[in-house]
Amino acid sequence: MGLVARLQTLGLAIGNLYWQVSTDHAEKARRAATITALKNLQAEATDVTATLGMAVDYYQFIRLDGRSGVFPLPGVRMNAAVAMAPAMPPPNATPDQQNITAEASADVLLRPTTPDHKDHP
Repeated sequence: MGLVARLQTLGLAIGNLYWQVSTDHAEKARRAATITALKNLQAEATDVTATLGMAVDYYQFIRLDGRSGVFPLPGVRMNAAVAMAPAMPPPNATPDQQNITAEASADVLLRPTTPDHKDHP
């Protein structure tokens, strides 16, 4: 906001101001979200196997879908102010939440936990 205030003192009017999470921070958050999604997938598989009295044999076709709420936005748009324009109010900004998500899904192949468990046709 300091930069915007300095630009306004130079006679520039700010029409719109957009911001976004940096690429590095977005990537770190996406990786953390992916790990969480995989742990959730594993926990769900554990719940299913406990309910069915089976065990996870292996995960097949693991799919990861990382979507980010971070999209390129236009930069600051500035218009030259008229020399006699009234003073601009101080800049202000409202913090907005940036959502960074990831999803994980897989085909989970199960096996019986006991040798006497019969396969169903």
